[in-house]
Amino acid sequence: MQKRFTKPLSLLCVLYLLTGIMSLGQESVLAETDVKETSQQETLHKYYPTEIMEPVRKSMRINKHSTEKDEVIMSRPKVEILERYYFGENKPKVGYDVKRAVEAIYGYDLDEISSYLYHAADKSFSRVSTNTINQEQYSAEIMKGVRKSLGIKEDSTSMDEQIMAMPKAKVFEHYFNGTANEKYAQEAKEVILNIYGINLQQISGLKNMGISIASKGIWITHSETDLFVIHSTTDDVGVKIYPTEYFKSSTGTSNLPNDVKNQIKELGFSYDNQIGAYYYENPKGVSVPDQFKGKVVQSLITEIKSEYAYLVK
Repeated sequence: MQKRFTKPLSLLCVLYLLTGIMSLGQESVLAETDVKETSQQETLHKYYPTEIMEPVRKSMRINKHSTEKDEVIMSRPKVEILERYYFGENKPKVGYDVKRAVEAIYGYDLDEISSYLYHAADKSFSRVSTNTINQEQYSAEIMKGVRKSLGIKEDSTSMDEQIMAMPKAKVFEHYFNGTANEKYAQEAKEVILNIYGINLQQISGLKNMGISIASKGIWITHSETDLFVIHSTTDDVGVKIYPTEYFKSSTGTSNLPNDVKNQIKELGFSYDNQIGAYYYENPKGVSVPDQFKGKVVQSLITEIKSEYAYLVK
């Protein structure tokens, strides 16, 4: 009886090995393909924090403690929520200033992001714009506000190099300080995090680290010489990691380094043949926590510093 199973078992082993080899080859081919995640897991309904909801309710002329219109609020574009928040806080102009400052300093058009998130499928990976934001200098309006905050003349260029070398979060703060709205800078960062899920403070520290982050239909941070990409689904519940073309051409390999694979596997990632990348999805059906994202980023930074620092430009 044992001999009857010898050939089928051998064939199964061969097929298994071939499948494994094909999977390895697919890592580079499919990683940057736009696909839709087909998880059947139900996404839990999410609300903005109370400090956001109350002013928004107030802007809609309902009791700030009432939840009767919360479903309507959660269905509205995020840029409308941002505007309503400041309107409800009796600071309508600040909302406009915040949007302009975010675009001028970080390069993020909050109106465009809002439109994308409003129409995109939750479980999809967006096609990210290939445009890279290279700023030699911020707009005149931003520069004047920052210079004023630093105690120099608004038209002086004596510290422009230092300004351009500052973390963007610091430029953001200086701008509002220089325009007599200092107290709004930190609040604005928290409001944008709560509404858009974009951490302006954290992003500021990722420049020149060798990691691109794609989310909300845009590059949160991106350079042509980055080594790895962290790409979130539209609803931020899933995330995939893959090497960049620059990494592939520089190292001659299309796969993630083994150390990176081992580290992210410990965090719960696994290789997904359909997506063509290492993928993780929050089993709770809600956004991947910042703490988890921090561990992912740290594992990549550790590998870059240890093995690929010479490639970071």
